[in-house]
Order: sequence, then C-alpha cells, then structure tokens
Amino acid sequence: MTIEIEALPIIHNITLVKGGDWHETINLYEDDRVTPKNTAGYEMEMTILSGPNGETYDFLDTVVNTRITHTPSSGQFNIDLEAAEIEAYDFLTAVRKVILIFDTGDQHMVLIMGQVKVIP
Repeated sequence: MTIEIEALPIIHNITLVKGGDWHETINLYEDDRVTPKNTAGYEMEMTILSGPNGETYDFLDTVVNTRITHTPSSGQFNIDLEAAEIEAYDFLTAVRKVILIFDTGDQHMVLIMGQVKVIP
C-alpha cells in the first residue's frame, strides 16, 4: 500500500480469519512517489476499536509491543497479527485507525481508517 498524503485518511477495510496470521505493509514515499521516505524518528500506531470513538479492543505500535516493525531507510512499516491474537478477538466487526507520528511526537496523522471483520 502506498500512502498519498493529499488523500488522507485512506478508507481500507480488512478481514481477519481466525486460525491464520494477518500482515500489512505500508510504504511511505517522497513527493516524487518513487523515492522511499526516510522515516527515522517516525512511529506508527494501530488501534482496533468498538466504534470510531469507542472502547479499545487492541493497540499495536512500534514502541511498546512492537507488533508494528519499521525500516526507516525504506519508509516501510509492517503490521502483524498472529493467529493466537486474532483467535482471542471476541468481536465480529470493529473499526481500526492507523496513525503516523512524526516531528518528535508533535505531529499525528491519521493514515488509515476502516472496518475490521473477523471470520470464525
């Protein structure tokens, strides 16, 4: 997935299947849309919520639980959920919000919003 800054947030729904892992890669590029953006000092968070401003079901980030990994030199973020984590979800639908944090934590940009479906 390539993020275009002028078209944010991207609406991107996902489906998680119990019994399997889930992975998403987000690549950030410079304005030329070819050169990978150096994202040294950037962080990313993904929150799964009961609704747009609802109860938090899960929280992933690049700092505390490291379920989001980051390669700054290529502007790449990888979001991973293992089968055991997905198996523990007790909801059928939820909302996710992916936030990019930069400028030493002063700037927060919502990159992705979307629905999360869990299939048993």
